[in-house]
Amino acid sequence: MAATLLALAATAVILTRQEQIDTCRDFQESGSEDALNKLISSNIRMAIKVARKHQRAGLDLEDMVTEATMGILEAATKYDFDSKASFTSYATLWMRAKVQAYVQENCTPVHTGTRAARKLYASLPKLRRTHGDDLTPAQIAEHLNLDEKSVTELLPVINHGGVSIDMPVGEDGKTTIGDMFVDNTKNIEERMIQREENFDLLNTLDNFAENLNERDTLIYEGRIMAPFRGEDATPAKELAEKFGVSKQRMSQLEKRVRDNLKNHMLAARAA
Repeated sequence: MAATLLALAATAVILTRQEQIDTCRDFQESGSEDALNKLISSNIRMAIKVARKHQRAGLDLEDMVTEATMGILEAATKYDFDSKASFTSYATLWMRAKVQAYVQENCTPVHTGTRAARKLYASLPKLRRTHGDDLTPAQIAEHLNLDEKSVTELLPVINHGGVSIDMPVGEDGKTTIGDMFVDNTKNIEERMIQREENFDLLNTLDNFAENLNERDTLIYEGRIMAPFRGEDATPAKELAEKFGVSKQRMSQLEKRVRDNLKNHMLAARAA
């Protein structure tokens, strides 16, 4: 990371939740540049984290942090003080939206429309940093637990290879690369509306997870949430061995967590 970013992170003054809300209110009411700078400083570490997570080969990290910072500005302008979400949580949504839009515009014309594409697109940079740039499709497929044929077909797209948009992708042969191009008619504002519509759900899930013990957290993250993140669920047998219980007991534990989650969601909806 560049020294300037390290300096920014090291000298950042972190505001409390209420201080951020008060500072944001000051910015919205007066347009105070000082208030905006305080919000940016308080959230710069998150901006750097978001930028690093989405960084792709050929993209400058500082440019991506700048985009994330623009997300803080958008959040400061649009934050709803009646929202139950903290300013940082809301700003993080905008940071991700800005950075992802920047990556899509400057890195690849493909969006991650399929599970394999999503997993490859998200995991390939880290995989190459860990194991080197000369990984074969077979090795990549093995590390990510993906079909080798899908990896072979998707790599030229991820790597900016010159391929036909009519080239079929996937085992069914029905999806083409052209089907995976970004829909530029959906702008960042529209994407944010969709994100915000799901924000209450995310908060509800986060609140549920905060109250879980270590065992239930592993079940929740590994068995319930992993598929929603495009990841493979942790095998029930693996968790059963880790907890030292039978397969039947493991099924009971998982069912209890799922039932508790369902009840938590119903209670939140009724509130």
